Amino acid sequence: MLCGKQAAYNADRVTTHPIEVPVFSTANAFDNIDAITYSKGASVLNQLRHLLGEKTFQQGIHNYLKNNAYKNAILDDFINSLAKASGKDLSEWQQDWLYQALV
Repeated sequence: MLCGKQAAYNADRVTTHPIEVPVFSTANAFDNIDAITYSKGASVLNQLRHLLGEKTFQQGIHNYLKNNAYKNAILDDFINSLAKASGKDLSEWQQDWLYQALV
């Protein structure tokens, strides 16, 4: 994971984008699949696990999968499930770490 994290940091210095970006059409679905999306995305999920605690994080994921089985879901569904499990407002964390480049 450490090598992937460093690769994401290096990529973030050269050409950057937030982890979460709008995709306007299916033709653009793979435009931002890179080290920033995967490695930096994995790093912030790990950070979130530490912030909430292992058991709370697992409970939030369990609830998310249970509540969204067999239907479409969006990022807010995932974040809201973790927020509800933890009793914490994650909206500022979400804006800072998922919607901002260079963090």
